[in-house]
Amino acid sequence: MDAENLAQDVPSSIQHVVVMCDGTPGGDNALRLANAISQSTGASVRAVTWLPVGYALDGDAPIENFLASVTRQLYRVTTMVGFWRLELLTGHIDHRLAQLCSQEAAALLILPSGGAESLASRWTLMTGIPVACVGGKTAHCGEQVILCTRADARSQRHAHLMAAIVTAAHTMNRTSADRYARRPCPYVQVQTVPMLSAYFVGAHSSSNNLSLTAS
Repeated sequence: MDAENLAQDVPSSIQHVVVMCDGTPGGDNALRLANAISQSTGASVRAVTWLPVGYALDGDAPIENFLASVTRQLYRVTTMVGFWRLELLTGHIDHRLAQLCSQEAAALLILPSGGAESLASRWTLMTGIPVACVGGKTAHCGEQVILCTRADARSQRHAHLMAAIVTAAHTMNRTSADRYARRPCPYVQVQTVPMLSAYFVGAHSSSNNLSLTAS
């Protein structure tokens, strides 16, 4: 996809992005990508964090401490933290996350590598949009994004447009050292998620949610 066609398609293709925050330094790359896309395209960012089922409630103010780590993560990554709306999801989040992506008309869901990464395939099917898993550097490759998408032709076209936008945003925001570093692997890899039974895709639990503002 050439730059002229990409520039024409961006305004209608990526107005809204949802990104999962985990509060860890290792998860910062996912937020950096969301921030880079926002800076290069003007897309709005909805930040989401997840309090997993069985989250340890021992110790002093565990939920508050968890949310504080997410807030610190937002401040590490972006100077526009006041414009990133943060929402806390609790319990089984599949249904609520799909609802949120639909309500936001999100074009892309971004996840950090780690716990949420294993859910990327399921969330790709449930949300109907590409899901980008942002990993750290390995011995063989620099930082990479695995972009999961459904198999139908429309989803494939949308995913490859998202891949072009993600690559362009990343390239614009690389450091001087990164620009000259040898990259033996492509930054974005598009992976097709096979369709599963309607029963499996539709099997989810509703969950409560709490809207927050980072401060």
